[in-house]
Amino acid sequence: MSVTCEPVAAPTRSGFPALLVATVGAFANYAVLLPVVTAWAARGGASPAGAGATTSVFMLTTVLTQALVPLLGRRVGYHATFAAGVAVMVPPTIGYALTDAMAPLIAVSALRGIGFGLLTVSGSALVAELAPPGRRGRASGAYGLAVALPNVALVPVAVAGVDLVGYPALFVASTVVPLAAGAAILAIRRTQAPLPPADTGRPPLAAIVGPVAVMLPIAVVATGIITFAPLSVPAASAAVLAVFGAAALAARWGAGQLADRVPGTATVRAILPVAVVTAAAGLALVGLGGHLGTGPGTAAALLGALLLGAGFGAAQNQTLVLLFDRAGAGRHGTASAVWNMSLDAGTGVGGILLGGLATHAGFAVAFVLTAAALLAGCLPVALRTAAR
Repeated sequence: MSVTCEPVAAPTRSGFPALLVATVGAFANYAVLLPVVTAWAARGGASPAGAGATTSVFMLTTVLTQALVPLLGRRVGYHATFAAGVAVMVPPTIGYALTDAMAPLIAVSALRGIGFGLLTVSGSALVAELAPPGRRGRASGAYGLAVALPNVALVPVAVAGVDLVGYPALFVASTVVPLAAGAAILAIRRTQAPLPPADTGRPPLAAIVGPVAVMLPIAVVATGIITFAPLSVPAASAAVLAVFGAAALAARWGAGQLADRVPGTATVRAILPVAVVTAAAGLALVGLGGHLGTGPGTAAALLGALLLGAGFGAAQNQTLVLLFDRAGAGRHGTASAVWNMSLDAGTGVGGILLGGLATHAGFAVAFVLTAAALLAGCLPVALRTAAR
């Protein structure tokens, strides 16, 4: 990746602020509902596995949609597919307020996943189109702030606010406000992305395996907090989610700064093994904290949330920058789709895997086993990716 430490006259095109505003709005809807819907399903009598299924179905339709977005984006523009994503994901949220029965919850989650698939790939692709290569790391970091900010500011409030206003009112608010903010995407005009090389529109498989094989399992691990905090650490779930979100936000932004300030991709790659170890240690501590209860258990869960958030945020930014670099000009949509599919597929698998393990063995055992599997399976891949 060609980077420079010298100032760049035009770090981003004029539409970038609008992208950030729209992203905050869209991800506010996503971030608030991911833990709340599982708790709503559990209140209706669902087991941890059943509650996790709402996340898994949401992510399944997300990933299936993401595979089609590069083709759509090249035809109509990624600003248009982002707007369509907001329109499909946010309004159906009202449906959650009508019932806590599993079948309707699954149906609404599946529909919303289609919209989420459209806007996630479109947003990442717009980062690459609106920012020149020398500022792509920082632009990705700023975009990461817009994605993570709702987790920090709204998720803990939503979890705690359920007791104050109730689930239906929260679902209504999660529809109206994000829809208004997401409309900012209409200010972006279609960008002209460079054409891919004539031989193929796809990056070589060997170039993308490493970043994907790191991002997907770390997303599985992060599901332990994102989806199951209200069930695994009920006494401190709001605080755990706040710490996790803040750590992920800071780490993703910081990793983006490093990606542009240090020439080459050595720093980008070197951070990946550290992110894997940090994320695994964090999930294990959260599991142990939930098992120990209040006091020492709460302290362990908060430390775990800090470590997991840091590893998750750093891995997000570095793998995305690596994929943009390896995909090359004209393939930003494809790189964005691959990255988002690995992230969201990991979240969906995590909902099934961790929910199923927790149903049979409890969250502490489920989290510790998953953390150990991450170290055993993902750390060698991260080290190989860092060496290239």
